[in-house]
Amino acid sequence: MIYRRKKTSHIILFTLGTIPVLLFASSFVEVPLTINTYSEVFPKQKWILTLDSESGIVSNLIDYTQGHSSHYKISNFERGEFISADFQEYIKDKKEFSKGDTVLYMRSSNVNDQLIAAEGELETAIAKLKSQSTAQKEPLIEEAGNKVKLMQTKIEEQKNLLERTQKLFEKGYSSQQEYELQKWNLDLLEIEKKVYAAQLENLKTGVKPEEIKFLESGIKAAKERMKFLKERLSQLVFLSPIAGKVISSFSTDTLLNVTNYDGIVLHTPIKISDMNQIKIGQTIKISLTGFDHVYNGEILSINKEVKFIDGQQVIFVSLLLENFSNQLLPGMVVENSLTTGATTLFEHIKRLVMN
Repeated sequence: MIYRRKKTSHIILFTLGTIPVLLFASSFVEVPLTINTYSEVFPKQKWILTLDSESGIVSNLIDYTQGHSSHYKISNFERGEFISADFQEYIKDKKEFSKGDTVLYMRSSNVNDQLIAAEGELETAIAKLKSQSTAQKEPLIEEAGNKVKLMQTKIEEQKNLLERTQKLFEKGYSSQQEYELQKWNLDLLEIEKKVYAAQLENLKTGVKPEEIKFLESGIKAAKERMKFLKERLSQLVFLSPIAGKVISSFSTDTLLNVTNYDGIVLHTPIKISDMNQIKIGQTIKISLTGFDHVYNGEILSINKEVKFIDGQQVIFVSLLLENFSNQLLPGMVVENSLTTGATTLFEHIKRLVMN
C-alpha cells in the first residue's frame, strides 16, 4: 500500500511538472490560424440600365469592391417630348460588352428642334453683327423690325407656357428641372429680342461701340445655349462603363444587366474575437466547401458596424478572389475556411477554449 501511494504521488508530480513545460513549449509551436464561416457571393461589378416612369432612363454602376454605386446617371424626359431609341441595334445577339461600347442611343424631338433653331439664330446673329460693323444696313431694317415682332410673339407664348408650368410645379405635377428649362428658354428669347431690337435701332441711327459689344454678348448667349443642347444630346447616349457579360432579365423595367466576372467578391461575417487576425490588404487562403481548389484572396474592407448572427457578435468583411471556379456564381452562399496566417499552439488552444 505504501509503495502504490508513492507511485501515485510520483505520477501526479510528473504530470504537474510536465504541464508547465508543455505550455511553455506550445508558445513556440506554430499552427495555421483558420476561421470557419460562410460567404455570400457577388460579382466584381454590375451595370444595370432601367426604365423609370418618373426619372426616365436610369444607369446604375455598382462596384462591389467598393461596396456602393460608383456611377449613377439619369436622363430625364420633358412632358410631350417624343423620344425614339435604338436599342436592339446595339445589343442584338450580343452576349458581352467591352468598356465603352454603345448600348443605347436616343433621339429627342425637342432637343433636335431647339438645336437646329439655335444654330440658325447664331448664324443670323453673326451675320447681323458683321453687317452692322461694315455699315451695310439698308436692306436689313424691315427684316429686323419683323424679327422684333416675331420674338415678342414667341415671348408671350413662352410666358404663358412658363405660367402653366409654374402652376403644375406648385401642385407637384411638374419637375423643377422642367420649370427651370422653360424659364431659361424665356430668358433666351428676351435676350434675342433685345439683340434684334438693338440691331433695328442701330440700322436706323448707327451703331455705337457699346452696342456692338451687346450684340456680341447675344452671340455668346446663343453659343451657350447650343453648348447646353449638345450636352443634353450626349446624355441620350449610353456607353457600357464596364466590360462584362449580358445577364438575362425578365423584368419589364430592366433594359440591360451587364456583369463583370473578372473577379468575385465574398461578403463574409467574422467573429469579433477574430478581428485582430485580419487587416485590409491582407492576402489569405480561402477553402470553399465543395470546391477542391484553395484560392488566394485579398481583404478589401472591414465593416466597423457590429451585427448579431445566431447570438454571436460579428463584423462583415469583403474578400476579392481574382481566380475562381466558373461554378462559383453570384447569389450563392458558401461555407468556407479562411487561413489568415499562423498562431502559436498555446494561443490556438486558448482561442478554442474562449470560443
